[in-house]
Amino acid sequence: MPRPSPRQVITLDCHWLNKSKYFLVVGDNPDPLLFYISSNKYALAEVTPELKVVQVQVPLSKHSFLKKDSWINCGEVCKEFSWESIDYQLRNGMGKVWGVIHPDTQQEIMQAVSISETLSTKHQQIILSALSIDRRSI
Repeated sequence: MPRPSPRQVITLDCHWLNKSKYFLVVGDNPDPLLFYISSNKYALAEVTPELKVVQVQVPLSKHSFLKKDSWINCGEVCKEFSWESIDYQLRNGMGKVWGVIHPDTQQEIMQAVSISETLSTKHQQIILSALSIDRRSI
């Protein structure tokens, strides 16, 4: 099974939450960088201007694998998973690759990442580079 690549949406079992969550792969070299996909906006973003501008809607109308309109907080990466743990979950039916993020949403994510005040410069560079590669063959 090929490793998930940037722009792909996956679900993984989050043992600390006792449930599975959707993630967007936003970096793949050398370690996985993921954004959480949540059905709710990040609550702190409503009162924190630098977080509000990095919330990107992931509409159901463009992402049929979702259950409802969702959100990505582009100001925080999830680094909880190694490639080994992701590969293990996908091979053993605990996770799934659903598809790719819509190009319009991808552009909004890239814009949010580029203005984020909470991501490190290193993470911004990795994510922008990974998402700017033409991956239409995915």
